[in-house]
Amino acid sequence: MTLIARSSAVRLRWPQQSGVAWFNIYSDGGSGGAIDYDTPLNARPIVAWPDGEGYGGWGLGRWGYGRWGASAAGAGWGLGLWGFGPWGYGRGGLAHVVRYLADGTHTFAVVGFDAAGNAVTPAAVTAAVTVAAAPRPPSRLRPTAWDGPNNTLTLSYTLSPDDSG
Repeated sequence: MTLIARSSAVRLRWPQQSGVAWFNIYSDGGSGGAIDYDTPLNARPIVAWPDGEGYGGWGLGRWGYGRWGASAAGAGWGLGLWGFGPWGYGRGGLAHVVRYLADGTHTFAVVGFDAAGNAVTPAAVTAAVTVAAAPRPPSRLRPTAWDGPNNTLTLSYTLSPDDSG
């Protein structure tokens, strides 16, 4: 996940997942409370396989099960770093930008859904990020004194309304 400077936006990035048809993004709205899973932030579902190809390679073959892939013990080669690139042909990452966020700490969840509309757990991404927009600049810069012998000009200005000190 990356913060996009000067625009109060966050770019969420997550890996594609087998068995997922589309994703929705949810947030706590910067409240610091629970994530609102009733209201997705994206206007339309985010297609899990935009190329229409799906996932093939080691992650789905013999190597994708047991200790090498997905198992009761957790994620292995098929779902970890080995699931990308030539080892996991066709699998890559997805991204979505969430814009116009108020300053504060926002918690996001990217949830995948299967073709029948059932949520796939766990969420692809659950992360928090602190958003702070660029402060407004100070204003009314003006000269207030001149010291000729020392060749020094003194300036004053009005602090930015965003200045905390």
